[in-house]
Amino acid sequence: MRCAKYADVSGAFRFLFGNASIFISSAEFGCLWLFFVVPMVPSCLRLHDRWTGPNRDMSLTASMSGFGNRWLMSTLSASSAAKTSRAHLAPLLWQKAHAFSLQLSETDPRRAAALHNAGFAHLMLGDHQASRELFGAARQQWQSAEAWLRSADVPLAGHSSSFHLLLASKNSEALLRLRLGTYLRLCYGAASITAAVSQYFATHENSREDTTKHICALRDAFGDDCAEARALELLESCETPDFSQITQPGLDERWRGFFRNTSVEIRPLLDAVYLTAGLHPKHLIWLLRQAANVATAGTAACRTTQRKKI
Repeated sequence: MRCAKYADVSGAFRFLFGNASIFISSAEFGCLWLFFVVPMVPSCLRLHDRWTGPNRDMSLTASMSGFGNRWLMSTLSASSAAKTSRAHLAPLLWQKAHAFSLQLSETDPRRAAALHNAGFAHLMLGDHQASRELFGAARQQWQSAEAWLRSADVPLAGHSSSFHLLLASKNSEALLRLRLGTYLRLCYGAASITAAVSQYFATHENSREDTTKHICALRDAFGDDCAEARALELLESCETPDFSQITQPGLDERWRGFFRNTSVEIRPLLDAVYLTAGLHPKHLIWLLRQAANVATAGTAACRTTQRKKI
């Protein structure tokens, strides 16, 4: 029982002094606790109050309830349907999620993702004019999301041990800068998805320079193995890209790994960023197939018109 009681403390000593065996008496342990741990208690209490006290943004505390939860469920259902034979259901679900997002705060990052996904839904339905308008609104909303992030109570540590909380209390400024930089890169990465999908499929104003910037932003945010960045590379370099060679999971599939390990304060941003659709390989396959069908139908209509004239 005594070993279990002091497991966190012994882990801290192993972190500081390596794996060497260290044996201390009860008296020595009491002295260490008195002179090293007790003085740090007030700062830890202040840190705990910052994370869980009355000053925390209550709208973020309720991020998984009400309209936020409905937005999440509709968005997850749409993302799943868009990669299967039920893809025809995805536009309706994304539009439904967009309606739920209108009840969130004006700077909530989920509104940016909802606008983007609604634009992608109209793109799937062939309504390019509506998709252009929604993508434009989404790009502006991502800027509001950046402002939301800069003013948010960014958590210094996630679900962690008491020892890591002690470290966070002593290095709060440095950790805050690192965390904020990480979350801003995620925001830039999601905004790049909006810009890329809009330029390629809605406005048709893509350039190699813009595509390179989008790929760099995606890899900077989500890592070198980002499936969406690889898909964008293939889209730019090949006339008939083979997306089946991409084996990495998409952002919506990676989202589940962050679901349980993200503090409630930052969950709106993580949900919005990882559930922004459009560059998943299966989404692109669907879009390219639809474009080919439209082109074939247009060619057939022209031939029919020419025959009638003859």
